[in-house]
Amino acid sequence: MTMAMTFEITRRSYAIQIDENAFVSLMNSESYVTDYAAHKEDKETLDGKLNRLPGVSGVNYSGHYGAAIYLSIDADRDKPRLQAQIRRMIERHLAWCAKLKDVRTGWPRPQQGTARSVHASS
Repeated sequence: MTMAMTFEITRRSYAIQIDENAFVSLMNSESYVTDYAAHKEDKETLDGKLNRLPGVSGVNYSGHYGAAIYLSIDADRDKPRLQAQIRRMIERHLAWCAKLKDVRTGWPRPQQGTARSVHASS
């Protein structure tokens, strides 16, 4: 006997590719090497900011799979407006990270790229 089943999309997962130099700056902003600049300057980490958005969860950017920010959005909230808000939030945060001093040289980092594309999987 076959039971009727319905598969419903409840959440979409995204990989947001960013410039490799910007990714390094992002990781450094949350590193012990920079004395945890994100915390020291009373700045919230990027995952903290993104996870506060309604419908966004599972934010991860460890670098294990490359220079990307991974997150999920509830299907009922996954709209172009929220995606644009996420993009702006990432761009602003990466711009702040780029201004941090490079711990190796003591000079600000050169201007770096920001979010490039969004790849979705359902």
